[in-house]
Amino acid sequence: MGPVPWTVNSEICPEAYRGLCGGMSATMNWISNLIVAQSFLSVAEVVSTGPTFLILAAVVVAAFAFLAILVPETKGLTFEKVEYIWKERAWGRGRDTGPGGTLSTPSAKPRTDGPPITLFAAFFSPLPSTGEKREERREKGKMNDADVSKQIQQMVRFIRQEAQEKANEISLSAEEEFNIDKLQIVEAEKKKIRQEYERKTKQVEVRKKIEYSMQLNASRIKVLQAQDDVVSEMKDAASKELLPVSDNKSTYKALLKGLIVQSLLRLKEPSILLRCREMDVSLVNSVLEDAKREYAKKAKVQAPSITIDKVYLPPPPSSKQPLGPSCTGGVVLASQDGKIVCENTLDARLDVVFRQKLPEIRRRLCG
Repeated sequence: MGPVPWTVNSEICPEAYRGLCGGMSATMNWISNLIVAQSFLSVAEVVSTGPTFLILAAVVVAAFAFLAILVPETKGLTFEKVEYIWKERAWGRGRDTGPGGTLSTPSAKPRTDGPPITLFAAFFSPLPSTGEKREERREKGKMNDADVSKQIQQMVRFIRQEAQEKANEISLSAEEEFNIDKLQIVEAEKKKIRQEYERKTKQVEVRKKIEYSMQLNASRIKVLQAQDDVVSEMKDAASKELLPVSDNKSTYKALLKGLIVQSLLRLKEPSILLRCREMDVSLVNSVLEDAKREYAKKAKVQAPSITIDKVYLPPPPSSKQPLGPSCTGGVVLASQDGKIVCENTLDARLDVVFRQKLPEIRRRLCG
């Protein structure tokens, strides 16, 4: 039956005794449940299961008959009218009528001018006659101004309550949408700020890398420049050490002869143009014939004709012209048409040796 007994119990009890009657009903309900729970197995053991359920069915039928006969229908009735029905059953008709013999509006307060209301008296009092029921229904259909005003006020309160609930719902919905939009805007702005921060951070990192690379390149250039300066100083020192070679005439004379023979072996031309320093012309003339014979012997050819050029090589470096062209010694041989040139000066030989030994020099100097 679900909640039906509890609903009916709250409707049929008078307002003044509703709490007391509800407690009594609940107490009797749980006492009955306890009796059934405690006695079911014992009764079933004595009379078996079938008769036990027949006993329970008989109790249910008796309760149904009791409800059908004594419990009035409360559908569509207010609590005051239900209470009025119980008063009629307990005291008889006419005890609660207004002027003219019509039913007055039932009061929510308990009566004090008659005997007290009890459920036993209400249940077992005689039912009203058919005429009384007809008159009661007719009186129910009548509404005085107070009832109309009361119902209008109830409707107004209901409408106001509905409007207030709707307004609250709209307000909550609007606030929720506002919070969602605000959160979306805040998140979008945060995302923009993070992107801008990341972009600027990347720019700073790129700028730092560029500056670091530039500084590193500048440092490397300085190191390379310093290495080149050291190497240049070494070359200048070696060039200065070549200056005394031409001072020793005998040694320098043999050196000139060897340089001429070596150049002739490279050129292998029948007619040669020789260029030397102006100060070395006499030494070159003194060794020229010996150089021809040695070349002819080594190359097994006829001795070539050699002409000394009137355009001389630069003089050795001096303190008066430290930056001008200079030559520490040696010769330059070329074919008569000038297409083949063999530069065999001491400076040229120093450059060749220096280029060949430059990696080793750098490794020993710079690691």
